Amino acid sequence: MPIQIQWGDPQKASIQMTFISAFDLTEWYEAVSKTCIMLNLVRHPVNIILDMSYFDTLPMEFVDALNSSKPRYHDNQNAQIAVVQHSLMMPMQTLLNDTDMFRGTSVVSSLIEAYQMPNKMREFAKVS
Repeated sequence: MPIQIQWGDPQKASIQMTFISAFDLTEWYEAVSKTCIMLNLVRHPVNIILDMSYFDTLPMEFVDALNSSKPRYHDNQNAQIAVVQHSLMMPMQTLLNDTDMFRGTSVVSSLIEAYQMPNKMREFAKVS
């Protein structure tokens, strides 16, 4: 399966979508549906982590998926964080900001950063 989905931690505070290889739109929609099912299992905020660190370039399948997806937000969906190789951070941020579904998604270059990001956002909110 080109997109693996799992809970990111035992507390079920994050869902990690790991993009392993090329995928088609059917597989993308299946991944989004599975993520929604997982979100329905809990009643607390859940961060969505899109791990695309396996790719050297932005996969065209992802661009197609973004262009064909309608915005869907789940009641307990919290931060969205994309993990890409460092050289892809700016192109990915630009791409995500141009779509309703992923506008506001943070882009980082490691899974460690992705899992630390929600805590950093809370700290920033306290200071602001």
